[in-house]
Amino acid sequence: MEAYPPASVIISNYNGGELLKESLKSLLKQDYPKLEVIVVDAGSKDGSPELVRKTFPEVVLIQTKTRIGIGEAINIGIKQARGEVIVFDYQRECYQ
Repeated sequence: MEAYPPASVIISNYNGGELLKESLKSLLKQDYPKLEVIVVDAGSKDGSPELVRKTFPEVVLIQTKTRIGIGEAINIGIKQARGEVIVFDYQRECYQ
């Protein structure tokens, strides 16, 4: 295995715009040399996809037309990922 194998970070997002913004800012500051970041937006209505497209053009954005669950979103991301190492995360709006 290489010292720095290609890695893919897959983030499932549903209406988690502000959390997503902070997560992506932090992720993109690190210095891992072979990193791919994929956001699978699971039908957000809070402008998250537009935020990713406009603010983080280096991030791969996959949008679904309807609301899907975290597992399905992660599976969609896995199919797109090119990394040898895969990391998962999710962002969603909190209900109180």
